[in-house]
Amino acid sequence: MEIANLNIKEQEFGMFLNLRPKDKIEFLYDASSNGLDLALSKINPQIPISPAKQIVNDLFQDTVYEEMIYGDDKLNVLILHRSIHINSSSLSWIRRIILKLWMDGHIVLRNLVAKKIPGIDKYRYYRCYDIIGTVPPICLS
Repeated sequence: MEIANLNIKEQEFGMFLNLRPKDKIEFLYDASSNGLDLALSKINPQIPISPAKQIVNDLFQDTVYEEMIYGDDKLNVLILHRSIHINSSSLSWIRRIILKLWMDGHIVLRNLVAKKIPGIDKYRYYRCYDIIGTVPPICLS
């Protein structure tokens, strides 16, 4: 959903105006990605949310998906709970991503049992890593 397609009614807009600036940004993000009713339920817990949408929201709350393109190379990153699924047309790009994660302080361990996710992992190279911990970022100086 795009923000331009977001339809906020008068009563909901009143609640929106009373939010702090940071909460307004979070509300717009939640409304555009998760739907208006989920965003409203975060502001006002009395607003009912359908059980099916709550189950889906709880299931995917720790999920992040990003698709990147650089020249001819493509990369998909799916972070699902404590696992990072990386699929790319370039093995060197996967290695650079893992090095960046390592330098940022994420301790990752390669998951050799994981398989490609149909429909999402469509490129040649696939790697899955489990996040086993975090430490402060590594400084080379």
